[in-house]
Amino acid sequence: MAALLNRLWTSFSGRGGLEFDLDDVDGIVAEENAAREAETAALEREEAILDLEAEALELEEKAARAAKLAADANEVALKEEREAEEADAELKERLAVLKEAEAEAKRNEKAFAAAEDEAAKKEAELEALEEEIKASIADIDEQERAKEEEIERLQGIADDQDTHGQVESSKAKHQISTLEQEDPMPLQKARLTNQALLRRQAPLIQAAKGARFEAKKARKPYEAARVDAERALEECEVARQNADRERMEAVEARAEADKAKAFAAKSLSTAKSSRTNATKQRRAAAKERETAQQKRKDLQALRKKAEKELARKEKAAAAAATA
Repeated sequence: MAALLNRLWTSFSGRGGLEFDLDDVDGIVAEENAAREAETAALEREEAILDLEAEALELEEKAARAAKLAADANEVALKEEREAEEADAELKERLAVLKEAEAEAKRNEKAFAAAEDEAAKKEAELEALEEEIKASIADIDEQERAKEEEIERLQGIADDQDTHGQVESSKAKHQISTLEQEDPMPLQKARLTNQALLRRQAPLIQAAKGARFEAKKARKPYEAARVDAERALEECEVARQNADRERMEAVEARAEADKAKAFAAKSLSTAKSSRTNATKQRRAAAKERETAQQKRKDLQALRKKAEKELARKEKAAAAAATA
């Protein structure tokens, strides 16, 4: 059948005419029907592939949107990572400044605390010396009072000869004379000297107290500064640890964003490839359909020509029979 159709088609195409019989027409009709079925099948394949191409295009668009979102997320993650690194660096710098401020406050506090201790020590020494001077004066007073009391006691013995007798009375008078002849100047001089020392001690002690007070007063701000610096250091250290944790989280997030971006890019590439393949298949199916369609049209034209030729033959045969 194929050989016959090829012969008929070649002759028909080359000369524009050919002798047909009924079997030839039946063969052409069968081939035309086959071509129509092939065209229909090609059209169905084309439509199916067209649907696949549409799906591939939709997937490509989704992949493109996902790639855009992944790229945007990557940029955000990268920005957050940079911001976290900057915040961490700033807090480290602030931490260094606060540590230096704390060290400076401690040095000054220590210096004025030492000055306060030195002033307190000097004050204690002066007060101890004052107590010694007072004790010396009290001792001199005690010696003079004891002498007066002894003279008074001896005078009682001397005046009461009847009670104590002549010998005791004379002895008491002699002792009184001896005591009264003792030079009072050493004790008086010692008292005056100690009293002078005592008068000089008062301003010295007051000065030492003032120095201690001033040192304590000067130490207070540095003590407060140290406490503030220590508190600020603790807060800054907590903030730095948080910033460091956020930086690490940002690094991890950026790494995940990089993976998502790479995956989205790969998905987009795959989707583009799928869409390109679907387009190629659709075009091939369209070409196959067009070829089948053209073959059907050619066979249809050949069938009509054959039918016309057969009709002419039948008419001629009928006319010949009548004649």
